[in-house]
Amino acid sequence: MWRVNQTDLTSTSGNCMEACLASMLERPLDQIPYFGAATPDNVEDWSIRLQRWLADQGLFFIEVRMDLPEAVIVIPSSMLCMVSGPSPRYPGILHAVVGCTGGPGRSEVDLLHDPYYPEPIFFDGKAPKWIGFIGRRDIRIHENAGIQRPSVCDDQTQVHQDQSPQP
Repeated sequence: MWRVNQTDLTSTSGNCMEACLASMLERPLDQIPYFGAATPDNVEDWSIRLQRWLADQGLFFIEVRMDLPEAVIVIPSSMLCMVSGPSPRYPGILHAVVGCTGGPGRSEVDLLHDPYYPEPIFFDGKAPKWIGFIGRRDIRIHENAGIQRPSVCDDQTQVHQDQSPQP
């Protein structure tokens, strides 16, 4: 995983989600289109634009709502994810960070990277609204499913600086 910082820190057009996608996909930020600010009024539009862009690359995004009392899910461990919750800086705006699902028997998500570079404070103790995962459309089933694969969530992440503004 690259640690790509957002370049727009405003409340109306911030690009934290795009920076999270760049981090998770290990791409420069300028290769990720702007999908629009994630406000309660345009979440559906943002999601449609994101899914269309990912589909062109053989990928998709799964969003799991965390703010509904009936939301009970089992998430595999050691998966990169995007975590979205209330912005600690701008009331009424959602902010996104990169996380990693916990190990076996853990229901937590470890927060790995907040793309808000001057002051990464994640959600300031507030609960996330949703978590999202990027998946591949060309998944194939292999008979050797029990083979252990290296975790993408270990401490060997790379800091990708060429698209990140300097404070």
